[in-house]
Amino acid sequence: MEIKTRTLIITAIFFGVALVATVFIFLYRAGTDSIIQAYVAKITTCANITDERDCFSRDYCQGIYDSQQVFAGCQNVSSQARQITETHRQLCTQTGGQWYKNMYGESCICLSGRFDSTAGCINR
Repeated sequence: MEIKTRTLIITAIFFGVALVATVFIFLYRAGTDSIIQAYVAKITTCANITDERDCFSRDYCQGIYDSQQVFAGCQNVSSQARQITETHRQLCTQTGGQWYKNMYGESCICLSGRFDSTAGCINR
C-alpha cells in the first residue's frame, strides 16, 4: 500500500509541474516571440536582406536601385542620418504634414505649403 501512495504522489507532482510549465509557456510565448524578433532584427545587417519590403520595413535600412529602378539590394543608414530623419518626421507630423516613404527616400508632404527642416510645414 505504501508503494502505491508514493507512486501516486510522484505522479501528481509530475503532472503539477507539467501543468505549471505549460501555463508558463502559454503566457510568456508572445513575450519571448517579440524578444526573439527584436534580437534577430538587431543582428540582421541590411546587406543580407534581399526582399524590398523587408528592407523598407526597417528604419535603419534603405534600398539600392539600378538604372531601371529595379531593387538591387539593401544598405545600412547611418545613425546620424536616422536621427535627422526622425527629427524631420516628428516635425512634419507635428506641423500638419504627412510623412511619406518610398523607393526614392523619405519626405514630408505638406498640404498648406512646403517643408522647412527647422520650422516644419510652412505656407509658401
